[in-house]
Amino acid sequence: MMDYGAKPGASPSARAFGPLLTLLVFLATAIVARPARAQSLMVQAVAAHSSHSLLGSQTGFGLVAGSRVGRSQTSLRFSLARLTGSARRTGVACAGLIMPGTCPTEPLRDDARTITGSVTLNAPVWRLGPVTFALGGGLALGWVRSQTHGLSSGHTLSADKTWVGLDAGVETAFRPWQQLPVALVLGAGLGAFRPMKYDDVVDGYTPLDASSSLTRLWLGVAWYPRPQ
Repeated sequence: MMDYGAKPGASPSARAFGPLLTLLVFLATAIVARPARAQSLMVQAVAAHSSHSLLGSQTGFGLVAGSRVGRSQTSLRFSLARLTGSARRTGVACAGLIMPGTCPTEPLRDDARTITGSVTLNAPVWRLGPVTFALGGGLALGWVRSQTHGLSSGHTLSADKTWVGLDAGVETAFRPWQQLPVALVLGAGLGAFRPMKYDDVVDGYTPLDASSSLTRLWLGVAWYPRPQ
């Protein structure tokens, strides 16, 4: 059996990424291996903003597979998303114990990457002709990485963290032709995350050891391989 967890003596980044990689492999397997059972498959373009200053605004794409729960209209969804972005600010590109005056304030560029996986329940709450409104919520896991570049000094700071949290969202699906298994989906969501583990490092660089929110907007195209 393949072991997707971190090995003893692995780096902090590898130990943090292990649980998320396990979930991502599971979600990817569910999305790829369940098309015959899925009631919906969706590709999304995603725009997001994090309350954490090092992550900021990001864009990317997402994949979603959904399957109905029993005979109800509620569906169980498996989602994957990858986001990237960068921002400019002014600060210092040094951390830990440094001599005074050796790390001046300079222009900085923060490059951020976020990978999230979630398992949620989604339920339609109102239908109006070809338009369906739905609410959803569930559990999410995220891996975030930030790289700060000093544009004058060339210094670089890096940090990554695995976060766990709750996710909720609202969607509007527009399906004007019921005979065609395709719908245009517009949605918005909010995730609240906290680190799975805090780094107890004296004078270490741990800027991601804080709770954060992630607000998302997405535009997607959904395909229904089975009748709705």
